Amino acid sequence: TLFPCTPLQEREESQHLRDLIWQHAAATGSQLAWQLLADWEASWPRFVKVVPHDFAAMLDAIAAAEAAGLSGEEAVLAAFEWRTQGKPLPEPATINATND
Repeated sequence: TLFPCTPLQEREESQHLRDLIWQHAAATGSQLAWQLLADWEASWPRFVKVVPHDFAAMLDAIAAAEAAGLSGEEAVLAAFEWRTQGKPLPEPATINATND
């Protein structure tokens, strides 16, 4: 499939979705939105998250770059270069144990 669907997994995602639906309901008066909000605990598990394959691959690449010790823009740039230019991602950082 072009856009795989996955269930919402984090409470934070559910809260963000609830906030968006609340804004929509307040702006439009949508009865469906108000109904969903009225029984949110039963409503939110019916929603899915749509994440394109390329976006998911970038998120994975950013996570790999962060695991290698890069942070912020460095991790994003390394992931971008991996996706667009085929540059290898850095190897995960190794932690050297010290003896005290």
